[in-house]
Amino acid sequence: MPPRCRTALPILMALLCVPVRPAPAEELKDVTWSFSGEARFRPEWRDNADLNGAAHDDLRQGFMRIRVGLGATVKERYRLFVQIQDSRVAGEETTTATDRKNHDLHQGYAEITQGRFRVTVGRQEWFYGEQRLIGNFGWNNVGRAFDGVRARYAREAFFLDALASQISTGVASGGSRGSELYGLYSQTAPR
Repeated sequence: MPPRCRTALPILMALLCVPVRPAPAEELKDVTWSFSGEARFRPEWRDNADLNGAAHDDLRQGFMRIRVGLGATVKERYRLFVQIQDSRVAGEETTTATDRKNHDLHQGYAEITQGRFRVTVGRQEWFYGEQRLIGNFGWNNVGRAFDGVRARYAREAFFLDALASQISTGVASGGSRGSELYGLYSQTAPR
């Protein structure tokens, strides 16, 4: 069993043993539930991609991505959102009994709004400007989400975001140990 599972399993078991009383009907009226989903299949065919006619590099692939999300908003001030994703390339798995990890938590965050301020903590998609530097990489079969904190101050035609994110924690081949992203982003709308 992986070390993360050994740590998470006792915590999960303890949470299941906590007695829970049903919420009164008036408290349930303040909760709004939302459900989201996406199913995408994208075929690709590349013929002579390296422009070398002597090489046989005809490549045909079928990419599949399925996302399912569940959100809960409490009193229009607190929001929780969880989105799981299954992403794979058709024909790449040699058997259905493989140990390949195709599914993952794509987004999972908590959000608190107070007046013009909003703070979001957890794994979340960020996209700014033309998304060349910071974006959700939506055209990719897996996409991108950031593990971090975003604080936003917003007015009618203006917002300012402060960002902090842990991009990676391990040592990649030839890379350094961990990397972080910190920044400010502001945008105004024409009047």
